[in-house]
Amino acid sequence: MTARRWAVITGEYPPQRGGVADHCGILASLLASEGDHVEVWAPPHPGRQVGDISGIRIHDLPARYNLATLRLLHRQLAALSEDTIILLHYVPQMYGWRGMNVAFCWLMALRRPAKLWIMFHELYMPFGWRVPLKHQLLGLVQRLMVVLLLRSSAKVLVTIPRWGSLLQRWTPQTLRPVLAPIPSNIIQGVPQDPQVLAVLDSLRARLEIVPESPIVGHFGSFGAAIAKFLSLSIPVVLASPPYPAMLLIGYGAADFAATLKPSLPPRNAARVYSIDAAPGADIAALIGLCQVMMQPYPDGVTTRRSTMMACLSLNKAVVTNLGPLSDPLWAESRATRLVPPNAPVAMARAVSKLLLDGKTCSELGEIGLELYMSNFSWDHLIGIYSELAS
Repeated sequence: MTARRWAVITGEYPPQRGGVADHCGILASLLASEGDHVEVWAPPHPGRQVGDISGIRIHDLPARYNLATLRLLHRQLAALSEDTIILLHYVPQMYGWRGMNVAFCWLMALRRPAKLWIMFHELYMPFGWRVPLKHQLLGLVQRLMVVLLLRSSAKVLVTIPRWGSLLQRWTPQTLRPVLAPIPSNIIQGVPQDPQVLAVLDSLRARLEIVPESPIVGHFGSFGAAIAKFLSLSIPVVLASPPYPAMLLIGYGAADFAATLKPSLPPRNAARVYSIDAAPGADIAALIGLCQVMMQPYPDGVTTRRSTMMACLSLNKAVVTNLGPLSDPLWAESRATRLVPPNAPVAMARAVSKLLLDGKTCSELGEIGLELYMSNFSWDHLIGIYSELAS
């Protein structure tokens, strides 16, 4: 197979934190391991090595996509050969200018020898009569940005079916959006971080003292919407049989736990554990101790939620919620326990019910793993890229 040439454009890249950063880092490594030539352009970040690193050439841009940076990027992209694929990972807020960097989208739309592929992780702010006026303006500008990008795209990829439906109004029939779900960002292995090892030891000790005590986990961010949901569901889980421990994993977990614990009875607060762990073997080990993962999402479970994919890939029973962006796959697959949107108590009760039914927990984990391997894994995604590039 002839080696392909990739020019990856992103707003974040390791060691920077973020789901897109993790995704781009793993994707670049896997493409390079296939023998492809991979270059990455990203804004500067402390601690990042530049140059040729593990078969990937990394370019640190001088700033976050200001005009001077855009001029430099334009010159570098224009010099790429015509067999190069420019792979743009698109989230409007990643490219600065408060999510309204029209100049960046105009630059990417310019004709050049290399082909432009766009991976739409997100599209634009929604309209609606309850949406503030400034967000309406932001949504209008971001729609213009999407139209600009589509003008010169050779391929369009989307992380969820809903994005494809929204883009069809602006794309010709010859440029049908291709669904490319986001795989898990968790690489399994042996945990190393001392803080993670301490939490693991504490939880294992608990299991030795109270062997029948299960563990419920949540892996993800702890933004305002999810924190509010968890603050209503976790107390119900802790107060219900079989009275599990609660393990919070991800950036912001410790701060959220510190806010949550004072509102709980002491005996329940003592069963809340947290760790601000980075993706990798540490998180895989932590999730591995859990019997059920509780994964709420404000807009519903979708194929772009890498935290959901991590739980499925680790063979875990998951309770999650539907929402406006969820597609029928989740109900049809029966791979998770689903609750309606904005129903924290219903989610808590579903978690408690699963904990009392070990057989169903195991079955859900197996179905979820099978769904992940056939539809969401890295092998599946690399196969999509290879087929499109052939």
